[in-house]
Amino acid sequence: MKLTHSKFLAGKTDPNNTSLWLPLWMHLRDTAEIMELLVRKWLPESVKKATDLDEEALIALARFLGWTHDLGKSVVAFQSVLMPLLPEARQRMERFTTLTCPEQDRKKTPHAGRAKRF
Repeated sequence: MKLTHSKFLAGKTDPNNTSLWLPLWMHLRDTAEIMELLVRKWLPESVKKATDLDEEALIALARFLGWTHDLGKSVVAFQSVLMPLLPEARQRMERFTTLTCPEQDRKKTPHAGRAKRF
């Protein structure tokens, strides 16, 4: 699959209404923008100073982390779970690649709040 086809990857969907979903690129961009907003408006000055970065470098780092936090969603194992819920998106993606993947045990790969806490 060419990198230009990455725009067809799914990133997030509403669990109650799968017609509401975001492409992965948009989810990553939105997260980067929220990270910037948090640094500018929410992060205390004492924390900013403790990073030993000027504000623009800290914002760049936060945006990078926002962009990269869910890159694992681009792998076939994730897409093969999400795409069956999104028939139109799946049809567009399957013009370029198949989304076959052996069945995964999702308990072994938790995401977000479902992760086991130590």
